[in-house]
Amino acid sequence: MNDSLRYGPMLGISMFFSKWIQISHFPEMPASALLVLVLVLGMVVCYSQIKKRNKNNFTFRVAWLSGFNIVFIASLIYASLFFLMGEILFGPQIEFMQRTYYSFLGFVNSEFLGIVLVTIMSGVFQVKEYGKR
Repeated sequence: MNDSLRYGPMLGISMFFSKWIQISHFPEMPASALLVLVLVLGMVVCYSQIKKRNKNNFTFRVAWLSGFNIVFIASLIYASLFFLMGEILFGPQIEFMQRTYYSFLGFVNSEFLGIVLVTIMSGVFQVKEYGKR
């Protein structure tokens, strides 16, 4: 749980800023391109730090649950920032229900992408660990 509170907020803020950069500077880019890039880079950093500290007990289950908790906190913060700062992203004409809808979709999208990424990365980290034995 400590890892999710340590890495989740920074990952969520980074995900929000990547969405802000994507909307303001690269509107023709696919919607989740920068989000996936930030998730991959963030989870690589998180997993390397967790693995460095947790050398003896870094099984697939521990890696997956740690990653899931980090992604859940990050997605929650991402959606909250998306909701609170919707006027900055989309302009002052956005309504309350539109912000709610966009933040919910942002949460679901980032959570789904994060869970897929966590599953793949947990397996990759275990394959690398298995190869060293």
